[in-house]
Amino acid sequence: MKLLKKPKSKFYWYDFTVRGKRYRGSTDETKAARALKVAGLKLAQVIENTDPLPKKAPVLPEFSQRFLEWLKNLSLEDKTKTYYRDGWRLLRTTSIVGVRLDQITKDVAEALTFSGAPSNANCALRTLRRMLHKAEEWKLIRHAPKLKLKKE
Repeated sequence: MKLLKKPKSKFYWYDFTVRGKRYRGSTDETKAARALKVAGLKLAQVIENTDPLPKKAPVLPEFSQRFLEWLKNLSLEDKTKTYYRDGWRLLRTTSIVGVRLDQITKDVAEALTFSGAPSNANCALRTLRRMLHKAEEWKLIRHAPKLKLKKE
């Protein structure tokens, strides 16, 4: 971050770059110490408001390939792996398939309907919950919504 004084101005000016974008402006301060503090606050504000995540989250089927590959290489019980694969099989037939991961909310998940007993729905919802938390861990989405299971 640079702090400079322009020839025809009594104020100090800041100049810095964050993630390839340049920010510059007046601090509206005449004292160097105060101008430095104002410039630091501006820098903190810009860093806080920029998005460190990719611009577009993947759609659920696209992400499922990575999730299932991760599941295959994981040292879990075979029944657990089968459970998640079955959950994805159930999810694949719903309307949520065309939705981006960052647009899946609690309301969207609650609106899903599954054939069979509530245990089928819970299998799919647990799988969806695990997938969303994994997407959050892999920094594909900002946060995973809290999903409620059906009454069995």
